[in-house]
Amino acid sequence: MSVGAISGGYSASSKPAGTVLTAVQSDTNGSFTIPGLSAGEYHLVISHADFETKEVPLTVEASETSATLRITLALSGVSTTR
Repeated sequence: MSVGAISGGYSASSKPAGTVLTAVQSDTNGSFTIPGLSAGEYHLVISHADFETKEVPLTVEASETSATLRITLALSGVSTTR
């Protein structure tokens, strides 16, 4: 199963029952693929050093071969210096 749509340099992982199944890095276009997901329930975890981590529930159906997800991450703490 392929999933994607995050900006470049982010990491994504899927985890069933609290265990990381696989971790991948997005390409410069923000696309990523998590190969070999069997049908079932997962939590997709998207993270980047400058943004808050987001966990998204994901259901993979037996008939699915790919999916496009639109995920927006919020900036983590922003500080300014003078």
